[in-house]
Amino acid sequence: MDVPADDHVLVDRLAEQALIAERLDDLQSGAAILIRGAAGVGKSALVEFAARRAGSSRRVLRTVGTSPEMGMAMAGLHQLLQPLLPLAPQISDARQAALRVAFGITTGPPPQPFGVAMAALDLLVDGAAEQPLLVIAEDAHLLDSATVEVLGFLARRLQHDPILLLVTARDEDADPLRGAATNLMDLHPLSANGSRQLLDSVAPEITTSARAGILRAAEGNPLALIELPKAQGPALRPTADSQWPPLTQRLVAAFAARVEQLPPVTRTALTLLALHDADSLPELLHALGSEGAAAPVAVVEPAIDAALVELSGNQLRFRHGLMRSAVYGLASPSSRVAGYLALARAVGPSTDRGILHRARAAEGYDDALARDLDAVAERALSRGAVSTAVTTLGRAADLTTSTELKRRYLFRAAGLAYELGQGDVGDAYRAVLALLVDDEHSRLLLEELGEAADAAAGGGTARIQLLIGLTERARRLGDERLARSLLRSAALRCWHRQPDGDPSRRIVQLVTDAPEALADPQCAVMLAYADPVGSAAAVAGILQRLVTTDVDSVTTQTLGHAASCIGNFELADLLFADAIARLRAEGRLQVLARAIVLQAWARLRRGQWSTAVPLAEEGTRLAEESGQSEWQASGFAAQAMVAALRGDMAQAASAADRAERIAFPGQMTIVLAISLLARATAAAGEGDFSRAWDCLSHLHNDADPAYHPPQALWSLSHLAYAATQCDRVARTRELVGRMRSRMQAESAVPVVRMNLIYADALLAPDEFVEDCVRAALDTDVGSWPFERSRMQLLLGSRLRRRKQIKEARELLRAAQAGFSSLGASPWADRARKELRAAGVASHGQTPTPWSSLSAQELQVARMVAEGLSNREIAERLYLSHRTVASHLYRIFPKLGITSRAQLTVMSLDLPVNWSSGGGTSVR
Repeated sequence: MDVPADDHVLVDRLAEQALIAERLDDLQSGAAILIRGAAGVGKSALVEFAARRAGSSRRVLRTVGTSPEMGMAMAGLHQLLQPLLPLAPQISDARQAALRVAFGITTGPPPQPFGVAMAALDLLVDGAAEQPLLVIAEDAHLLDSATVEVLGFLARRLQHDPILLLVTARDEDADPLRGAATNLMDLHPLSANGSRQLLDSVAPEITTSARAGILRAAEGNPLALIELPKAQGPALRPTADSQWPPLTQRLVAAFAARVEQLPPVTRTALTLLALHDADSLPELLHALGSEGAAAPVAVVEPAIDAALVELSGNQLRFRHGLMRSAVYGLASPSSRVAGYLALARAVGPSTDRGILHRARAAEGYDDALARDLDAVAERALSRGAVSTAVTTLGRAADLTTSTELKRRYLFRAAGLAYELGQGDVGDAYRAVLALLVDDEHSRLLLEELGEAADAAAGGGTARIQLLIGLTERARRLGDERLARSLLRSAALRCWHRQPDGDPSRRIVQLVTDAPEALADPQCAVMLAYADPVGSAAAVAGILQRLVTTDVDSVTTQTLGHAASCIGNFELADLLFADAIARLRAEGRLQVLARAIVLQAWARLRRGQWSTAVPLAEEGTRLAEESGQSEWQASGFAAQAMVAALRGDMAQAASAADRAERIAFPGQMTIVLAISLLARATAAAGEGDFSRAWDCLSHLHNDADPAYHPPQALWSLSHLAYAATQCDRVARTRELVGRMRSRMQAESAVPVVRMNLIYADALLAPDEFVEDCVRAALDTDVGSWPFERSRMQLLLGSRLRRRKQIKEARELLRAAQAGFSSLGASPWADRARKELRAAGVASHGQTPTPWSSLSAQELQVARMVAEGLSNREIAERLYLSHRTVASHLYRIFPKLGITSRAQLTVMSLDLPVNWSSGGGTSVR
């Protein structure tokens, strides 16, 4: 926390003050401002300016970081929200429960992190309804990670609420809001003139030579300009080699010199404050006292007078983090140990906080304390505080003398770290485990942990073969759970990275060798990943017998993925709709993001583009927010595909570029494949069929990074159509023949049947093409509106040129109507041109009012038409209910209506499936 002096600190911050003032004065909308800069550069001066400027117009909520290693999980969030907790009964029961459990108020099922974040948003929005809010989070780099995640979540969702979020952080640390800030302020040192003004305001009596030395030493840093005049000795002198030490070291030295002048008991009090996990003055005085009696508050007064700490009510805080660093650096190891033990006694040695203080004091092995820490970790997990559990288990591993327990603690800590996205922490624990494993079973568990880390994502066939061998070893050891885990990893790698060849067949054999494999949903998932074409019938049989109420939401999402892998997009859509409804309610944002992206692709494949658009945008946004780069890239590819189909070629290229920028470094085969499909679709829409064919041919080349046989199979009709337009028919027949040779039997999966039947018809000898296309159109291959309209266009165009005008007109009318209903503008234009050439007047399609809505507005409108309230919509979309109301404020004029009832009636005129994807599916 930076130390404000007076307004002279802000002399060079006029633009920043003006922006903050502008945001504060806007009481209708919200924003998130991130203020970054070096220690002492004046971040807190701007915060204090904001707090003063808010005056009575806004309620100020504040949390301050101390130390992420010492603070309890959610401590920062609890400090921030505590004044609003009386409003908790206004939010939903599920959200209330999430907060109560997270804050340790009650016990219950561990809340999902994003469930807690949504509860925090609801509470802030309800608080802002009473009075606009200024929410301050100082020193975010020192807040617990759980609180920082919530701040990032909030920053993305405040634009329609009268809430200004102001966050400060060091410039050398990662962006705590991960790019979500509305405004970013990078603070630089004061100008020479600003530095002189500030120094003159705080130390007008110093000599000219001292003034020059301080200005040189301070380097424009406001904190240094305020504090160095109070320093004596080395803080203002260069070292023996005439080099100035770094400014931070000089400031710490200045603070340390000031601390050393304090009475011994005050120095001890400051040491305790530097070691403590809270700013509680009563706890500190109790730790400082003796025989159960607390020390008098007078012991800290010299430190207050020396401007090292500040007292606010019962909270005693260092005025800057560097002051804490100075005190901690002065303390000897033995005094730190004594301090931690004193603090443990003060807060209760058997409480979680007391146990953690005792662990920090421990200098050797302590098996009893290790067991206590294991229990602390379990209680942290029960509150959803995974990050606390990770560090606590790591410390327990340090303290135990048992190699077996050390392995158990580290395995658990590493696995949780990977789940949390803390790959570097998980890798560190895994490296220690590699030195501890001394039996085959432990080595296999370490390999399983490696898959959680995805450490060998680029291992290709060799890694898959290794995992198959590890599976067989696990089975020989009798650990069927471990065997399944390793086999599933191998199968998933087949789908994502190496989707063909002998490994796939070996995985299928191992899966089907298991007892009652063809009745097990998890076996269906592995078969779908490893051999989606050959195992399609078996997978579909398992899934169609499934009752989804018997499985949890995460498993249902995985089963939907399996249905997608075999190309059964109708079944996949049903499973995703079920999973998404439950995942939204449970706050499982990571899995929800994956389910939404996959449902967007399922609906894209089925021609339900109007619902695919908002799903693709929402899924991409949530994937980015939850740190899932592969799913984010898949979402961008879906957006590219929709844009290409609808004729927005610039948007298609931009989205495909974004997908590939993520996919190429990560060797994401499937993303590269679907991105090329989008590029091919854009090229075909522009009439460049040669480029379209080239893009799609990459999917068939086993030496290409985008080689993916299932995706190649599902896009054969695109390839064949392009081939007919650019004289690549013979080469395409070879590719189709090669695809067929890999199939053990003719597939009954609709997407495969459609692609093969349509491709065969298009690639027939020229004299038979028309009859073959007619036959293909008469064949029941399911509902594929875009592909069918394209076949009608091709046949109608050929017949027009052969002067068979009557039949040509019928086909071209059908093609034009089909393309128009989908919104496939380039193709509808092409069909209209053919119709005019056939003597039929055809005009461009009049845009519907719905086309004026953004993707999220369309999603909100759909949910309103389904009868959901603003709060219900907000819960589903992870928005504030005011944001939903703001969307409706813009939707009504665009649609020319004034009420929700009118919107519901208007929605009945939509010609295609347009359910919101939030749990209902209209068929």
